[in-house]
Amino acid sequence: MFLRHKFLGLLFNFFCLFPLKRDRVVFVVDGGNSFGMPCERIMGEFRRHGSNFSFCFFLKDRFDLVGLFRLACSGFVFLDDNFFPLAFMNFREGVSVVQLWHAPGVFKRFGYSVLDDVERRSLLERMGDRISLLSVTSENLKGFYSEAFQVDEDRVEAFGFPRLDYYGDKDVDSLKESFLLDFPQARGKKIVLYAPTFRENKVMNNVFDFLDVDLFNRVLGKEYVLCVRLHPKISSFIDDDKVLRSVLDSDKVIDLSAYPVEQDLVLLSDVLVTDYSSIMLEGVFIGKPVVFFAYDLEDYLEVERGFYFDYGDCVPGPIVRDTEGLIDNIKVLSEDRFRLDRCLSFEFDYRDSGASKRIVDFLLNE
Repeated sequence: MFLRHKFLGLLFNFFCLFPLKRDRVVFVVDGGNSFGMPCERIMGEFRRHGSNFSFCFFLKDRFDLVGLFRLACSGFVFLDDNFFPLAFMNFREGVSVVQLWHAPGVFKRFGYSVLDDVERRSLLERMGDRISLLSVTSENLKGFYSEAFQVDEDRVEAFGFPRLDYYGDKDVDSLKESFLLDFPQARGKKIVLYAPTFRENKVMNNVFDFLDVDLFNRVLGKEYVLCVRLHPKISSFIDDDKVLRSVLDSDKVIDLSAYPVEQDLVLLSDVLVTDYSSIMLEGVFIGKPVVFFAYDLEDYLEVERGFYFDYGDCVPGPIVRDTEGLIDNIKVLSEDRFRLDRCLSFEFDYRDSGASKRIVDFLLNE
């Protein structure tokens, strides 16, 4: 088991015999960079400290010897997801390995918290030993992330979430005009962004078995347009499901699953509809109304990973179970100020766009 990861670790450790370039920064991403690591913001912060830094990418889903060599000889390594060969890589003293993760706050249980497999738990423990900094959005979350990544809590810092920095400097008016040029059917309408999470239970991934788009459009179509952003992991499932594919290819919805920047869609939306996805925290962070379409809540609690807190009590918005409930709540959008404030104060210590700066300042001033 894990032979490929061990082999990459072995090659990495050999490449560590070559000189270390302490001013090289490597971002470990997948080929599609599907989670959108905020590389530009982090690069900008390094450049602010000097012009000697160089930057490169290691594509973790490809066999790239040159990239692996650069990774082994770099002073700073950034990740925004699990990278299992990490467990077998022996980084040199002084190299900073930074885990940024791709989901803010805590909501769904993840990582070590949901693993039963002994080998995988051991693998995650080894990976945790190699992480030198794990950034979270609040002091309240340190214990949760420490357990999930098996990183000692003294290496977890509440510097914020660099992905959220993106929201601080966007011209939303220009962004909307550009969007409407590509999707003119949205002009003059409010945007409902439906962004469901991935389910291990494939039957539940066909969201249009539960969301009646015809009813939605019949009742709300004059005022709203329904945009759909499916989770990257659902992409391999879409073509195997004719119902899902037929709706996405129709004029009933705007399929934005391949839209390059997810954060732009959150900014453009007037209403965010999700279920158990951490995207809800991004919506709350920038003040968007969020409705929770939890059509399979019991199944998710029993079969999937579950939550750190009671779902019904902690989500900062109305929970609906069917299309009629979703329509009713969109018609009369309201906010529960107590729940919103409680969520924001627990999940976020900062409401700014300075996470990348805090992280790079920390790394360079240690």
